[in-house]
Amino acid sequence: PVYMVVDTLITNTGNEAQVYPDLEVEFSSLEGKLIARHRFTPAEYLGGEVHSSDLMPAGVPVHIDMVVDNPGPAAVSRSLTVHANL
Repeated sequence: PVYMVVDTLITNTGNEAQVYPDLEVEFSSLEGKLIARHRFTPAEYLGGEVHSSDLMPAGVPVHIDMVVDNPGPAAVSRSLTVHANL
């Protein structure tokens, strides 16, 4: 399989630390047709010195790398949705 890395920053804009969210990446065609979707839990996208049991600090950008199957050349658009873990 061929993989690609989705590289992004997320920031907790709240006033206090909170639980890391799930992140959902979607790839779409030029016509808006959904080609691929993957939902990542904090345990899947956090690494290094940050652990999924840690709280996300307020106001500090967190660098995220998510490895996904390459959706192919028809995927010309990408979106990222944040799902709160309450």
